[in-house]
Amino acid sequence: MTVTTLRKEPAPPEVFLEEEHFEGGGTVPVREGNVWTGFSVHAMFRMLILSPTSEALRFSLAYGFGKFVGPWTLQRTEVARIERVRMWLNPQDALRIIPATGSPWYFLKHEPGTVLACLKELGCPVSADVGKWP
Repeated sequence: MTVTTLRKEPAPPEVFLEEEHFEGGGTVPVREGNVWTGFSVHAMFRMLILSPTSEALRFSLAYGFGKFVGPWTLQRTEVARIERVRMWLNPQDALRIIPATGSPWYFLKHEPGTVLACLKELGCPVSADVGKWP
């Protein structure tokens, strides 16, 4: 028997998709004045929360840390492409969210196929190709 986390039934109404969020890790580019830096969280801690909607991708921190740092929002119109990325030494894949301008955003989760399916249902430009890290 094969166990998968991908949906077998048709997509629920968008009302339910608006409520979905995913816990994982990743890297979010942050601008500090004139300097671009990255805020990184390891996937093991599941502290970075991705809340996708049809208008935007919202990243926030879990466990109350979001009161001090974040949230970060990437508007849907700013997203050029979203692709699955194979990592070198990690057993899990990541998602690379490539905006029209600026550095790519990364989201790491043990089951990225579920996130990709949700983003595709919401109308995000999901690429079928698997890229290489970084």
